[in-house]
Amino acid sequence: MNKDLAYYLKELRSLRPDRSSGHPKPHKVCLLMAVMDLINQKQISENKIVLNYLLKKQFSIWFEKYKSGNDVDDPSQPFFYLESSSFWHHSPNPDHQEEYQKRINGRRHGSPAIVVKIIDYAYLDSELFYFMQSPVARTAIFYALQENLDDLGRRFENWALAIGKSEKTVKNYVGAIDGSITNWIREAGLSQNGLFEIGSYQEFMSLSGKARKLEIFGIRDSKGKGMYSAALNLYGEFLADTTQYEVGEDIEAINRDAALDATEKSILINSRIGQGQFRQNLINYWGGCAITAYKNPRVLIASHIKPWKASDNYERLDMYNGVLLLPNLDKVFDLGLISFKDTGTIMLSDHLEEFEVLGIRPDMNITLAKQHQEYLAFHREIVFKH
Repeated sequence: MNKDLAYYLKELRSLRPDRSSGHPKPHKVCLLMAVMDLINQKQISENKIVLNYLLKKQFSIWFEKYKSGNDVDDPSQPFFYLESSSFWHHSPNPDHQEEYQKRINGRRHGSPAIVVKIIDYAYLDSELFYFMQSPVARTAIFYALQENLDDLGRRFENWALAIGKSEKTVKNYVGAIDGSITNWIREAGLSQNGLFEIGSYQEFMSLSGKARKLEIFGIRDSKGKGMYSAALNLYGEFLADTTQYEVGEDIEAINRDAALDATEKSILINSRIGQGQFRQNLINYWGGCAITAYKNPRVLIASHIKPWKASDNYERLDMYNGVLLLPNLDKVFDLGLISFKDTGTIMLSDHLEEFEVLGIRPDMNITLAKQHQEYLAFHREIVFKH
């Protein structure tokens, strides 16, 4: 295989949904999620995706969840227009090849009946079809697709506040990115997309570098005492953190390591992807350290309750098998020097000396869901040092 999962996660995060109605239309995301469901259900067993009743039904399930305003429940649109993506391909009906090419060139899909008439089936890159059959990869793909429907501006604002930026600073940065800098980029013909429409770290860094070279940027940035540069720097940090760009780099490094065989590479890649998405899921769930509520995500660690080596693939990715902790708390939890009762009250091991120095108190507790209980029972019995 020539393209790894990191490549497809990047592509799937960058579907560029239509935002002309004021919100991202979910059609492409819903179609790909429907395809993934049918692959998982063995309804699609070979790399041929037909626009039939089963696909339409599964598409509608996702569409009901994500639709807004006047969005129309029509999977034929993304079935046709996804052809512009690098991984989605058509097998045209030989009897209607001329009409197919005319519509592709004109970007006019026509009615659902026309799409069914001119396209026999769609198919994915063989590598992506393979990844969609993997439970581990499917989880990563799902969250990559979901990012297309997020409001990046709002996510950036919340993230910046969480790492300690003041409301005034965040407001200024958001205004600079979504207003002035985006306008300068458009006027210079660098891109017609707003910066908050770009979810790819690499694409943003490329465009950011070009923006910094604009004469107007230099003038305004100087007058603003570096505020515009600071805004771009922070948004780059946000994308690197939330898209797990570093995870992608790690995966590439694993693939380049000639000392590893194929099985070892697969294990390392899957575990690295799992930890990356696992951490993001815990950030979304806990909102900060599960014990102290400290919110800066850059210093928090995603800690498995039932250890990675003792968990199966589902448990390794299950957000209920995890707590988000400050580094000192993560270390003592991982070593079994603390655990938690069913009620969430902290348990201190007799082997933990001078716990006060670590900022640990006997009255600490966390808020648990019932889904945490089985994992914590394992931690208390096997990991915790009594």
